[in-house]
Amino acid sequence: MTYGTLSSPLDPKAPDFAAWEATKTGQPYPNVPGPEAEAQIHNLAVHVLQPLRNMFGRSVNIDSWYRSPAVNAAVGGAENSDHMQGTAADIKIQGFTNREIAAYLWTRADLPLGEVIWYTYKGHTHVSYDPKNRREFLVATAPKVYKAWRPAAGEVEAVLRRMGGGAGDAGTGAEHREGLPPVRTAPYVEPPHVQRMEQASEGGGGGGVILVGLALVVGAAAAAGRSGLSRDKKKRGKK
Repeated sequence: MTYGTLSSPLDPKAPDFAAWEATKTGQPYPNVPGPEAEAQIHNLAVHVLQPLRNMFGRSVNIDSWYRSPAVNAAVGGAENSDHMQGTAADIKIQGFTNREIAAYLWTRADLPLGEVIWYTYKGHTHVSYDPKNRREFLVATAPKVYKAWRPAAGEVEAVLRRMGGGAGDAGTGAEHREGLPPVRTAPYVEPPHVQRMEQASEGGGGGGVILVGLALVVGAAAAAGRSGLSRDKKKRGKK
């Protein structure tokens, strides 16, 4: 079920997105994607963003999506920002914090995610598309300072309860959902990428180290070359 189709959607498979949402900017520079970036814009819309609008409707808002090099430089984006490739967007979901959005995305193993970054000092969550579904979850605590992240024990369940607006839940956020389509929830089960990660940590001989390293950098590409994650992130400064 979708929130409502548009007469001229960005993509037939992303009927709730208009092309202007992908290229809007407050900067006084052209922001027109080339063919490769345009193809990635469609991929992000179809495979990641449209499923979120299916769930939350128009309460999903786009802060920043595609950026031309000039726009990216003007907003202080990284030199190699995924926004310039069309594969990343900064989103808000009405009534939910950045951390809650990241915790919810943790459960969505069906979405081909690259990076999910929630900010402690900004009002959006960064999401990117990766067909390999590497699922790298990070928290940004200061400009260009990133740390690997995973939800705390019970955090996902709390977010899903809040999304459902159960009568017995304190702070369900139901007041934010008036006029919005119902959120569909189900009992939480760790997605396959988390199950594989935790199985890999069993057997002793440094399993605790593996669990910390792999649990925080989620996905099939987790282990090799991740020891310098924080240092590399500081250099890359992704936004």
